[in-house]
Amino acid sequence: MELAERVNSSPSPCLMRVKKLHAKAISCAIRAQIDIAKLGRTLTVFTEITLKNHRQIDFACFLAAIDKVDAAVECHRVSARYDYLMKFVAAGIGEYQEIMERLSDGYRHRQVFQLRGAEVSHRQGAHAAAQPVPLVVSGGRTG
Repeated sequence: MELAERVNSSPSPCLMRVKKLHAKAISCAIRAQIDIAKLGRTLTVFTEITLKNHRQIDFACFLAAIDKVDAAVECHRVSARYDYLMKFVAAGIGEYQEIMERLSDGYRHRQVFQLRGAEVSHRQGAHAAAQPVPLVVSGGRTG
């Protein structure tokens, strides 16, 4: 609609003209600028997680706990100095900290896992505004 206003046209004819330009390869892309803050989740955090025990039940308990965390958008089992690389997208550092405390408090007594460390990533570049879709865990939920 902003483009239609700028060229002093109504939205429908403006859209038809844009489609014609695109069909003729004169226009090669249409972009939207999204205000990420209005989406509610703006902080991306990568977290390394190491399980204290490596029995199948420990992996299952961990995945069951992560499956309940909406801010967890990726969970990768890796063979490195840690067991999982997780990607969280949270509203801010406060929400991320609450998630980490809930996870560690919930399993501390059973010694299921410990957090090895976290890195906060500020997205940069042309696709910095792109946000992920909800979590996909191998063998777990997709949502």
